Amino acid sequence: MARPINEELRREKRALICDAARRLFAANGFTLTTVSNIAKEAGISHASVFTYFSSKEELIHSLVLEPLEESLMFYESIISEHNEPIQTLRKLIEVQMRSVIEQGTYLRLFQQVLGQPKQFPELTRALTDFGEQFVNLLEPLIRKGQESGKLSEGDAKVIGWTYFAYFNGAGLIYLDLNDGLAQFTVEGAMRIFGLRA
Repeated sequence: MARPINEELRREKRALICDAARRLFAANGFTLTTVSNIAKEAGISHASVFTYFSSKEELIHSLVLEPLEESLMFYESIISEHNEPIQTLRKLIEVQMRSVIEQGTYLRLFQQVLGQPKQFPELTRALTDFGEQFVNLLEPLIRKGQESGKLSEGDAKVIGWTYFAYFNGAGLIYLDLNDGLAQFTVEGAMRIFGLRA
């Protein structure tokens, strides 16, 4: 019986460290954030951080890489559950915008890594690969919408990458979920896909 409780406590403490590190890395950058800062923000001892991560580098790798596979699987599930391309694109965009608004620190961390490819070559490659995999998910959906006449013609890969850039940029402007700007952002994304009136 003690093992599940200990495991749950370990998960909770690890989550505290990750949340604190994500916030601090996103706000101050990797170099200016110390393990002591992370421990203080998480409300734990400095030594406790090293119980879960061998270094600050391992911590940022975990923060960036762990959500990627889960995100792709989630996007795949949205795409596979709908048959109609316009409905699917709209659902995907709404889910992504809500996620970015609710978890904006991850996107700011994402951008910091991409902005420093020499410091984070492995993470930069992983994020670029994630973008490529995401665009590959979108391409058949875009083509299907084009074939049905509901989306304007165009290179599906270019359209996918344009949306990916838009999505990342829109997430950095700190939208409020209740703000009409969030819905406007969804409509802007649909125009990128070439939605015909």
